[in-house]
Parts: sequence; structure tokens; C-alpha cells
Amino acid sequence: IEVNDSRTASLVGRYHNAVKQFLNTGDLKHLKKFAKIKVRDSNGKTHKLETNKRKIIEINERIEEPEFYEIYGDGT
Repeated sequence: IEVNDSRTASLVGRYHNAVKQFLNTGDLKHLKKFAKIKVRDSNGKTHKLETNKRKIIEINERIEEPEFYEIYGDGT
């Protein structure tokens, strides 16, 4: 989401780091402080920061992996 102020941007950044920590460790303690927190985007729309482990895992599984581009030729 796009936000208007650095305080909200910082909060969203900390949340993303907490999600990453959760996905790496499976430990929900990283997400607990973000439960029930909502942020307002630059268009005025409110977004709840997701802390449900099943939903976070589902979202993460839907993210497409970037294609691997072979940077070395086959020698021909």
C-alpha cells in the first residue's frame, strides 16, 4: 500500500519484517504486536494488518517466484 507519512511507512516496514520472521521461524510472537492494527493508505482506505497465520501462509504461497534467467550460455 502507498502511505502519506513516514510514521505509517515505518510501521508497515516493521510489520513486513515481522511477517518475514514468522515465515522463517513459524513463531507467532513476531506478529502479536500487530494484531488489530489498521493503517490508512494515501487514498484514505483503511487496511488491517493480517496476523492470522493461515492467511499469511496462503498469501505467501500465492506469490509467484521470479523467473530464473540463465545468465550463462551453453557454449554453442
